[in-house]
Amino acid sequence: MSAVAVGVGVVVRPGGGVRRAALRGWMGGHGVDPRMVWTGTAARQPAFRDVPHRVPAGGLPNADRVMEWGLVLPNNHSMRDDDCEYIGECLEGFVADRGLAGTPGSRARGPRANTTMAARASRMPRVW
Repeated sequence: MSAVAVGVGVVVRPGGGVRRAALRGWMGGHGVDPRMVWTGTAARQPAFRDVPHRVPAGGLPNADRVMEWGLVLPNNHSMRDDDCEYIGECLEGFVADRGLAGTPGSRARGPRANTTMAARASRMPRVW
């Protein structure tokens, strides 16, 4: 039996100055392992080629957007509060590193200076 990991989905805003691959690389370099959303629109998958289904005339733009811009951040039962906080700090560090404005109320300062990133990253549970 294998464990099942659950993730928190995020979608990078197109035109927001952030490339999904850059965010994924930054997070990975800090011990957080986000995953690309790879399944996309089920109606586009080869397995559905011969299965009757309907797609609206306008297509499935939201599903396509998730496929193109989505990432899944780690989230599971073994994570502690400080693991979740560290993921947030890494996201803020990415924003600060690129000189992008944080959201209102965001600290946008990056991981805590009083704890080395390597030490915190080594405690991140491997969830995949």
